Amino acid sequence: MLTLDPSSACPVCAKKYHPELLPPYLTTCGHTFCLPCLQDLDAPKCPTCHDTLQITRVRQVHIDVARSDSAGHSHVRRKEPPVRPPDAVLEVVRDLEYKLAKALGRSHEDTLRACNEVQDWIEKADATYAHEKLVLLTFSDLALKRVEFERAPPSADTKKIEDLMAMVNKLYTDQKLPLNPPILVA
Repeated sequence: MLTLDPSSACPVCAKKYHPELLPPYLTTCGHTFCLPCLQDLDAPKCPTCHDTLQITRVRQVHIDVARSDSAGHSHVRRKEPPVRPPDAVLEVVRDLEYKLAKALGRSHEDTLRACNEVQDWIEKADATYAHEKLVLLTFSDLALKRVEFERAPPSADTKKIEDLMAMVNKLYTDQKLPLNPPILVA
């Protein structure tokens, strides 16, 4: 059985492990680190032995502080794998990005519906997926800004941009260029 001393700390940041706040994570090479330190690695290499790490195979372990042996060691047991491993989360994020991109070519309602779906996922997702949340929020925000832009009454600047785009498209058409002209849309 794997055991850790109750005073064990992450060898990278030197912070003491805590069963709830800073649990240890076991790597495939058998070393333990806190999750923030694993996520901050520049290269997927173990800081201790430099073996290549497979982040998807890193597992959180629980420290059973109630059970200590006479040497003062706490027994550690592996936690069940998370319900949504990182690959599954990335798949959900990619699916939501695809839905947003697809909705942009459709109606405003489709875009708003996709943005609402993103918002729902962000509210329910675990805090460890902050980067994925940021990507989706940024993409969703851009989609909403496009909807606002398309719904806004035409301004003088918008009219100038549309006129310029029409002029560029006309030049391509008039010159009978062999390449397909870009279809520019505001």
